[in-house]
Amino acid sequence: MSTQIIGILTRRSCDALLPVRSIPSQFRAMSNKRTPTEPSYFVSSILRPVKSFFAIGTTDEGPGASLKDDLLALYATDVFEHAAQRYVGHLYINNN
Repeated sequence: MSTQIIGILTRRSCDALLPVRSIPSQFRAMSNKRTPTEPSYFVSSILRPVKSFFAIGTTDEGPGASLKDDLLALYATDVFEHAAQRYVGHLYINNN
């Protein structure tokens, strides 16, 4: 069951990575501008599905609220690692 939940959360989290494809062209267009100091606008939405599942930051009960103490760290880590791999993959493909 955990594998399926992590898979669903990962897919939903990776939807936030679609704008990554535009990052290389943004950097090429910014050749004379200063290096960014703020994260891209989509970064904060990557773990939003995990937060919703575990009802973090809300008074509502998420489907995984009762599992939060035992599984939040594990699920969030797995989802983050998969999203990071996809992020790097998008950047690598767009630079070649």
